[in-house]
Amino acid sequence: MNIEAPQITLFEDSHIEHCKNVLKKEAQIEDVVRALRDNVGDKHRTEQTEVVTEIAKRERKVFKTRAAAAIDRHLDATEDGTKASELAINKGLLNFVSLITPNIRLRARAGSGKSTALVIKCDFLINELGVAPEAIQLLTFNRSASNDLSKKLRKALGDKVGKRVGVNTFHSLAYHILNCCPQTQHLKLIFKEEDRSQKEQLSDLEAIVVKETTARDFAAYRERYEGTSYSYMTRFENFDQSIRDFVTGATALYRARRGTPTPLKHNPVTRHLERVVAAYEARLRQSSTLDGEAGLREAARILESDVDLANLNRIDEGIQPLFTRLGGGMQFLFVDEFQDFSAAFAEITQGVMARNPNCVMNAVGDDWQSINAFMGADLSFFNGMKKTHVASLNLPLHSNWRCGKRIVELGNRVMGASKATAAVPALLHEGKI
Repeated sequence: MNIEAPQITLFEDSHIEHCKNVLKKEAQIEDVVRALRDNVGDKHRTEQTEVVTEIAKRERKVFKTRAAAAIDRHLDATEDGTKASELAINKGLLNFVSLITPNIRLRARAGSGKSTALVIKCDFLINELGVAPEAIQLLTFNRSASNDLSKKLRKALGDKVGKRVGVNTFHSLAYHILNCCPQTQHLKLIFKEEDRSQKEQLSDLEAIVVKETTARDFAAYRERYEGTSYSYMTRFENFDQSIRDFVTGATALYRARRGTPTPLKHNPVTRHLERVVAAYEARLRQSSTLDGEAGLREAARILESDVDLANLNRIDEGIQPLFTRLGGGMQFLFVDEFQDFSAAFAEITQGVMARNPNCVMNAVGDDWQSINAFMGADLSFFNGMKKTHVASLNLPLHSNWRCGKRIVELGNRVMGASKATAAVPALLHEGKI
């Protein structure tokens, strides 16, 4: 270890000099990112974290003044004239904004202003460091969040610049890829901005559930109820229909869970679901159709392939910048609601990063708000970012600007928060409970 230390110090010194050159517009951010990843990529995760953490401490100092300027453009000073960037309560925000080379998982507690943090960082990158707006991509889970971020970016950066920053839902990104690539543009896509099952899709699934659920399957479900406090349900006349309804919903969850680090247990129920899923997806293939889940997975496969996305013939002018970014022009990827990642979203993100090997990913989420397990979300993606993305840091944004002290403290007690994970009240008033 003593032998390694001087080498690490030399690299840190070199890294900081390159960061200073970025500030002077004499070096490219992607070159500094590449050098960082080359240096730590073959290290054990613990050692990698130590190196990146130490580098981050010094990197912040290089960009702190410029990051503070971006923060103060958006957040008001206090009544006594103290700038927002100088407040201790905004230290987490300043730390997040002033780092440009590590991948970051930002744990943003409720009311911490995660959208504001994303907008400020975009402002910092564009107006302080000269990053082209077209080189920045934000991915959200639903259209409402996408529209909200687009409006905030245009307000913060001006309409002309703000609209050049890419903002898409995961499903709209997948839709555009599938609709433009030669091998998939003939397919029927029954999703767009978000994955919303259509009546015909649900009807197909229900028909397959009826066909694929045998007397042996019903017996297996009955057996699981026996000996529990719910055994009385097996005597209901509509028990079989209840099972079919359950299987229809569980099929979506089973499909979304495939590829999740935490494996599913194998038992008669999961084997039945597997059979239903296989039959349903065979129906999709027969009808040349992709729904939201299948669409995300297929788009991820295209991203991982060698298809030249930047030069496809069938690209409308309005979405050309998206394909330019996907084709290798992306420098920064911001992911919203990271706590709700399922395997398909992880695959899409990995595909985007594979296309842009020197792109920096900032993923924002709150593990206390992970409520979409019924749709396949799994916190292992949130908790395991350092395993899947080289040169990554976990940072906190825990200041709650929405609730009074008593409410924040109650929330911390409910969640059994430690000092490191607790939300921090930013408002002065106590708050009513």
